[in-house]
Amino acid sequence: MITRPLRIGVVGCGNIGAGSHLPTWLAHPELALPARSSIHRGALYSAATR
Repeated sequence: MITRPLRIGVVGCGNIGAGSHLPTWLAHPELALPARSSIHRGALYSAATR
């Protein structure tokens, strides 16, 4: 059992990351996403505001 959220970072916030990975990870109660990275500003901004 995890006593605190597992903190993970995401590299790449494009179509697959934003459409599949981020929603799944954000819905998981034992995960935290404090770091997101992308070479595309628009994708990064969209991911950061979730």
